[in-house]
Amino acid sequence: MKTKLTFLIGFMVFGLPALLSAQWYMGAHMKPEIIEKYGTKVFDAPKDSVYKAVKAIMIEQDFGIGIEKPEKGEIKTKRKILSAYGDAHSAAFYYKQYVIKIEEKEPGKTTVVMTPRLFHQETDISDKACWVIKGKAGEIKLWESLFKEIQEQL
Repeated sequence: MKTKLTFLIGFMVFGLPALLSAQWYMGAHMKPEIIEKYGTKVFDAPKDSVYKAVKAIMIEQDFGIGIEKPEKGEIKTKRKILSAYGDAHSAAFYYKQYVIKIEEKEPGKTTVVMTPRLFHQETDISDKACWVIKGKAGEIKLWESLFKEIQEQL
């Protein structure tokens, strides 16, 4: 009985706070406001030119193109392996994909919205707290880099 009580007290003092704060370590939610602020960019170029540049950059970044609808300004990349874990008998993978919308709202001004998606195996976990938004490898930096490369293609 004393062992169980000691374990329970120890868990409440050390384990429970760590468990409750674990979400901080797991990441953040990808909110629409984040995509609107950082994952959206307006280019001073016609839609066709921007579409071609976006497609070229995504292929260059090893995503590949899964579905494209140039007339609608839509690109859905293939899933790219981000990481894997497992042993000699099996492995599990994390994948990333972009759903991209390209729209010319006025002549010569084209808006690109890049919505990232994350998958664990075949399960879409994009709505989970699994994103790194800020930092050197965060989504904001990735968007900045992709938009810079797109601009250089124009």
